[in-house]
Amino acid sequence: MEGSSLRGPALGLAGLPTQQDCSIQEKIDLEIRMREGIWKLLSLSTQKDQVLHAVKNLMVCNARIMAYTSELQKLEEQIANQTGR
Repeated sequence: MEGSSLRGPALGLAGLPTQQDCSIQEKIDLEIRMREGIWKLLSLSTQKDQVLHAVKNLMVCNARIMAYTSELQKLEEQIANQTGR
């Protein structure tokens, strides 16, 4: 399993994390904790519908993590472009 976060938030113009970056990073951290819980439930599931629900939730969690990560990367690129002028 991964750690509690994918990476730290990007730094804003003053070298401090921007509020939007922190919010997205918090969402990523929450989804990672959710994913870890779903993995635990999946490993204990004994019935077919339990497994199906857990797998569906796991896939949704992974999709959200990917979307949030992409959003965070776009924000980091915007910040880099603004500071690189």
